[in-house]
Amino acid sequence: MRSINNLTVKVFRDKSSFLSLQKDWETLASESNQTVFMSYSWICSWWDIFGDNPNRKLFIHCVYENNEMVAIFPFFTGKSSLLGKETQKRIQLLGSGGNRNESLGFSDSYGYNDFLDILVKPGFEEKVADFFFQLMDEDTFADYKLYLVNVSGESFIYNHLFPRFNSLNRSVNVEKSDTCPYIVLEGESDLASFIKNKDSGSVRRRLRQCLKAQKPETENGYQITEVTSRDGVEKAINHIIELHQSRWNMLGYTGVFFDKRFVAFFSKIVFDAFDNKSLWLKHAVDDNGVCASRMLIKYNNRYYDYISGFSDSSPSSKYRPGIALLLDLIEDGIKQGVSRVELLRGAESYKFDFTDKAFSNYSVLISEHYKVKKKLEPLKSATRMLSFLYKHTNKEFQLMQVQYINHGLLKMPVSYAKFRAQRLKEKVYDDK
Repeated sequence: MRSINNLTVKVFRDKSSFLSLQKDWETLASESNQTVFMSYSWICSWWDIFGDNPNRKLFIHCVYENNEMVAIFPFFTGKSSLLGKETQKRIQLLGSGGNRNESLGFSDSYGYNDFLDILVKPGFEEKVADFFFQLMDEDTFADYKLYLVNVSGESFIYNHLFPRFNSLNRSVNVEKSDTCPYIVLEGESDLASFIKNKDSGSVRRRLRQCLKAQKPETENGYQITEVTSRDGVEKAINHIIELHQSRWNMLGYTGVFFDKRFVAFFSKIVFDAFDNKSLWLKHAVDDNGVCASRMLIKYNNRYYDYISGFSDSSPSSKYRPGIALLLDLIEDGIKQGVSRVELLRGAESYKFDFTDKAFSNYSVLISEHYKVKKKLEPLKSATRMLSFLYKHTNKEFQLMQVQYINHGLLKMPVSYAKFRAQRLKEKVYDDK
């Protein structure tokens, strides 16, 4: 251990020491009202499936005052090399990243975790912020770039580090990355009142139509069923994967389950939530079978609407069974006294039928210390170019695979060209 700013710091660098943190991690996550994405089980599962590779090492800083843990900096280090030369060293938050190119040493901040943060015991925010900035001035950190991604507007990082970034002797680039809507349930008495309080008459009408479709006499209606057993969970996972992939593949996209690692990760977090009695998993079932599924996890009195799937071709699709499942969740949440439902990253229009509240996510890139010389700049530039080419070539290859699955080998080139042309047209339109 070493002492900084009257706080004692211990660094954990291997999996066995990471495992020893479980109890303290969960206590701190609960006290600081962290999101499910910063829970110990979630982060541990992410590291096992997406994080751990030869180019990455755990770099978790635990901060203590009088032997009491008051903060966790959930870091890991990454590196890029070219021609046997190390061209970049990175520090990232656990949970950031997940693309396969990272196992080759390339950098990428895309990940499956919507909100990431530093865990801090309430009342210690300013002390820990002071510690962070002292840490950034240490020689140990001088030649690392620091990536802080999926930082929400409600996080410790945003509220206590952002205002002081200009004090660093480094360049800092901050970008707004996502809109993240959420539904407040505190103060709601029941589902009927929740719908009645919507400002728009068309929204109230659409939501009531979803409820009406659940009545037995409704033609092409559906019923909502709850998954309550481990066998049911396993079958439900398969339903969600099938519905999710079918929809996105038909649109020409890969879908998240195209990566088999995500299948393993999703199964792990679903069963963990089931065992902890924090899983909400229901289906909408019509005459053709399961037409929509929705999975949420309850953590620190909030529900996280993590993933769903539905069939556009089902007889009941016009009644929006996926929305009906969300309404059912809201009804359950009100009865349970849940504070809010997190609708996560993305400003899809349906989310704003339920709420007008949202915060933003941010991505932060902090350069190496200004004293660090720009070593091996040509190799660094080449590494960045190779990373870009690998990432986008791999992405296009996967999109071609989707077109091959949908249309076969002979029609694949034409269908891929049409798909890409349509996406380009939409991008040009959106940029106007």
